[in-house]
This record gives sequence, structure tokens and C-alpha cells, in this order.
Amino acid sequence: MKTPHIALLAALTLAACGGPPPVDSIFTDVRGDGTTISGQYNAAGFSSAEARSIISNVCTDGVLATYGEQPTETITLVQFTCANGHPYGANAGVNFKRTGPNTAAFSAIFSDGNGNLMAAQGDVTF
Repeated sequence: MKTPHIALLAALTLAACGGPPPVDSIFTDVRGDGTTISGQYNAAGFSSAEARSIISNVCTDGVLATYGEQPTETITLVQFTCANGHPYGANAGVNFKRTGPNTAAFSAIFSDGNGNLMAAQGDVTF
């Protein structure tokens, strides 16, 4: 079913405008160094363990090297690195939208290294 992916691409657009994530979404951004990844989620929609499990899907092999959270009044901020890298490069966005109790759709927007904008999407379980 493509609808969650279309909704997620719309959420990506909203994230780029600086808005907080909806209750069912997790937004992440790879910083310019290509290693540090920051993000945010709404704790009303995800437990800390669920968010960490979902976020690990950004990493090539699902293994986080570092992970930290900072709750605020409205969202939880996260920062992490991957133990063995990720396939998206610097300045990428990889976001998730819950589609079921233990499933989420992901959508990534990134550069292929030659300046071409690329997109990837799929589903993850957690």
C-alpha cells in the first residue's frame, strides 16, 4: 500500500519547514559531517525503546554507536551515530511514520554524491 509513503513524503516536506513531528512520526536529519544524526519524535506516539529501535534502521546494519535523548515540553530530541555508517550521506533526511503496532514506513531524501536528489522508501518492523 503506497498511501503511508505518500503521507510520509508530505511529512518530510513539513519537517523541512521546521514543524514538530506528528504523534505517529519520527524525523531525522544527517548533519553536514555525514556522521552525526539528529532527530525528534513525539513521546505521545512512541516509547523511548520504540523510537530507538525504529531509528536504528537509519544505520547500514541497524547498529547504533551512540544514542542520546533530551525530552522537551512538546517533543523528544535525539542525537545518534551509526556503528558502521549509513547509506544516505551528509545532509540527508530519513523519516518514519508508524503504520501499525510494530511497523513503520520510512522515506529518505538524499544526494547520490553527484548532486542528484534521490529518494528511497520502504517498511521496517520494530
